Amino acid sequence: MVLGVLEVRSVVLCLLLLHSLGCASNVNGTKAGILTVVVAGEKVFVGRARTFGTDGTFLIRSLEAEPIECTGRFRYNIPPIGTARFSCSNDEQGRVRIESEGHLIGTGSGNSSFGPVEMVFGYSIWEVNNRLTFPEGKVLHVHNRGILLDYPNAR
Repeated sequence: MVLGVLEVRSVVLCLLLLHSLGCASNVNGTKAGILTVVVAGEKVFVGRARTFGTDGTFLIRSLEAEPIECTGRFRYNIPPIGTARFSCSNDEQGRVRIESEGHLIGTGSGNSSFGPVEMVFGYSIWEVNNRLTFPEGKVLHVHNRGILLDYPNAR
């Protein structure tokens, strides 16, 4: 697959935008827009987290034709270790043990009514693809419509 110069620039600009959102501070001192990706059973969710010191919230949506929306909260009990809980629009729930791996980045694993859960936050799309196992060997791609889940050479 050969990308044109404009396509490469578009992808780079989009990734820079995603990264800068993950590091932006709000006026009230919260960190907003940290890229958060969750694989729960066969479902893949993408969204954003906000931190407030050792606590935070996140909103994720499944990458499906009819998305499921989940909201969650996390807390670092004894930093860098913490827990996250989420509940979804279809009444499914999950709990994840999270571990910070640096400033606003980390991973987690746990269980949900969807099945086993893997979670990452604060990483670039490339790092997310290297850290998570997606259903059917798919990977995340940045596209002009947002973040898509597809086969590795589909874009």
